[in-house]
Amino acid sequence: MSVKIYPAPDGLAPSANYRLYIDGREVFVYDTQVALDAIDPSRNAHSPYMSSYAIFDADEGRLVDVRIEPLFTDVCGVNVSPASRGITAARTRNCVTFAMRAPDLLSVEINGLLDRTLMIFANPPEINVPDPDDENVIYYGPGLHVVDGPDNMLTLKSGQTLYLAGGSLVTGIIRAEGAENIKIKGRGILHATGVAGRWPNERRAIVGWPADAPQRHNQIVLMNCKGVEIEGIAMIDSPAWTVRIGHCEDLLIHNIKIIGYQMNNDGVDICSSKNAVVRDSFIRCSDDCLVVKCLFDKTGANVGVENLEFNHCTIWADRASAIEIGHEECAPEVAHIRFTDIDILHQKEETYGYHAIDITNTDFADIHDILFEDIRIERCARMFGARVREGVFGRSGYSEGRIRDITVKNIRCDGNPHIFLAGRDGEHAVYDIRFEDIYVGGRPLTSLEGVFRNPYVRDVALFSDGKQVDSLIPYPPAAECAPIDISPMCNIVAGHNFGINGMASPDWAALKSGVSVMEGVPFNLTGQGYAPNGDYKRFATPSKRRRSGIPARLEIGEKANWLFFLQTTIHAISEMDSLLCRYVITYSDGASETIRVRNMNDAHDFRHWSLAGWQVVFGELRAYIMPWRNPHPDNVIESVTMLEGEIPELPVLMAITRA
Repeated sequence: MSVKIYPAPDGLAPSANYRLYIDGREVFVYDTQVALDAIDPSRNAHSPYMSSYAIFDADEGRLVDVRIEPLFTDVCGVNVSPASRGITAARTRNCVTFAMRAPDLLSVEINGLLDRTLMIFANPPEINVPDPDDENVIYYGPGLHVVDGPDNMLTLKSGQTLYLAGGSLVTGIIRAEGAENIKIKGRGILHATGVAGRWPNERRAIVGWPADAPQRHNQIVLMNCKGVEIEGIAMIDSPAWTVRIGHCEDLLIHNIKIIGYQMNNDGVDICSSKNAVVRDSFIRCSDDCLVVKCLFDKTGANVGVENLEFNHCTIWADRASAIEIGHEECAPEVAHIRFTDIDILHQKEETYGYHAIDITNTDFADIHDILFEDIRIERCARMFGARVREGVFGRSGYSEGRIRDITVKNIRCDGNPHIFLAGRDGEHAVYDIRFEDIYVGGRPLTSLEGVFRNPYVRDVALFSDGKQVDSLIPYPPAAECAPIDISPMCNIVAGHNFGINGMASPDWAALKSGVSVMEGVPFNLTGQGYAPNGDYKRFATPSKRRRSGIPARLEIGEKANWLFFLQTTIHAISEMDSLLCRYVITYSDGASETIRVRNMNDAHDFRHWSLAGWQVVFGELRAYIMPWRNPHPDNVIESVTMLEGEIPELPVLMAITRA
C-alpha cells in the first residue's frame, strides 16, 4: 500500500468547503460543526460554523502530495499547522499545495479563517484488523450506521472489540463497565450528531427538544475497566465529554481524532485512573482537550491518579484550557504525570482562570511530580496557571489540596506568556515550581518579573541552559503592610446595593468596613464613597466618566516598596488586556511611573463566577488584588492618580495598601 483512500458513505453529501487530492487522487471531505459560540457569541445552534476534515492511510515515512481547493473563497493566505512540521505551502488564487510526511495530523487555515479549517488526518496502515465473523467482534463496515439500542448506546463486554471500518460513519455512544481487554478501533467515524439526549439543558428550548427527553451523554465512557485500547477512529460532535475514562487501569489511546463544538465537549478525560498512555492524536474541542481529574465513584470512594503519559498530540481548545489537571481533584494524590512533545495550535478562552497549560485544584488532592516538556504553543490567551482555590467545579466542597514539584520545561510560546500561580493559604500552597528553557516569541525568558501570584506561592525558579537565572521574590508579610485611606478617590458607594443596565448586583453594602486581612494583605474598606449623586450609569462609558470624577487624585506622602491595589470592574464586554485604567505614581522629586491596569488580567467583572486571579470574594462580589513593586523605594510617593482607560468597563478601586 502507498496511499489508501476510503469510500464515502452512500448518501452523504461532500464538503461545501473543500476538495482534497492526495497524490492526485480525490479524498472525500466531511464537514462538521466547530466552536459554536466561541468565535461569535451571536450565533446559535441553528447557524453553526462548519469546518472540514478528511481521512486516509499512507505508508509510514511516505511523502505525499496534497492539493486543496477551497470552494468558499479565493486564497489570499494559508497556514499549515503544527508549525513544528515546517511545512510551507504554495498557493494560487484557487488552490493550495504542499507535501506532508505520513502519518500526521494537520490543520490548514485559509485566509486566517479559524471557523473553516481543513483538518487532514493521515493514518498509518492498519495492522491486526479483526475478523468480522469473530463472535467477539462488533463490526461496522463502510456506510452509514445507527447503533440500535436505548439512547443509541452500545455496551461492550470483556474481550470484545468494536471495529469501525474505513468509510463507516456510526451514530451512537459507547459504554463499558467492569470490562477487561476491550478494544475500540478502526478507520471509521463515531458520530453523535443525531444521538438521543444530545442537547444540554440550556439549549433544549432553542432546538425544540422536550424537557423530559434523555439527558445528554458522553460519547465514550469506560468505567472500572482494565486493559483497554482505543485506536484509529475519529470521534465527531460529542454531546458532552468525548472520551471519559473512570477508575480504569492499563489503557492505550492512540491515533484518535476528535472534533467537537458542544459546550463541555472535553477531549480525553482520564479520571481516577492509573497506567494510561494517550499519544499520536488530534483533538479540537469546545472545552479542555487533554484532561486529568479525580471524581467520586458510585460508592463515594476517592481514587487518585498516577502514571499517565500524554505524548505527541496536536490539540486545539476553542474554550477553556488545552491541557488541564483539574478542576475536580477529589483524591489524596495526583502524581507521576507526563505531558511531552505536544503542539497547542490554539487556546482561545480569555476568561480569567484558563490557560494553554493549567493545573487547578478545587478539592483536596496532593498534586505533585508533574512534567510538561517539549510543548509548542502557537496561539493562546494565557500560557500557564497553577492554583489551589475554591471554585464552582469543586466536588468536595472545600479546597485543601496543594500543588508542588512541577516542572515546565522547553516550552515555546508564541501567544500570551501570562503565568498565574495562587495557593489558598500557607498550608495549601503552590510550591517547588521549576520553569526551564521557556521561549516567548523565539526568545528565552530571562525573568519572572511578570509572573502573577499571590502570597501562598514559594520556591519558584527559572532556569536557562541548566543555570538558575531568576526566582520569585516573596511578598512582605501582613505585619509590614499599612492600609491607606482612599476615600478621597473611591468611585463606588459601598452603602448601596445597585444595578447597572438592568443587571442585578451583589450587595455592596455587605462589605465589612474597616481593616481586614484579605489573601495575606490588610486592606481598609472604610470610607468607600465617591460617586456623584449615586448615579452609577454615568460611569458606563469613558466619555461620561470624564465628567464623573475620573481622574481622581490621592495624596500619599510615604515611601513604599510595594503597593497593593484592591479593585474590580463593572461590565465584562471588552477584550482581554484592554486598558481598563491607569494609576500614575508621582514622587516628591517630580518623577513618575504609570501602572497599566489590564482588563481580565489585573481585574475582572465583580460578578464573574470563574476561579480567577488573586481574588477576594465578599459574598458574590469578587475583587482582585494587583501587586506593584515600586522601582524607586527610596523616593517618597507624593500621590496616586487614577486615570480612565479606553473601554466601557468601570474600574472600581476599593483599597490600596503599601508595604
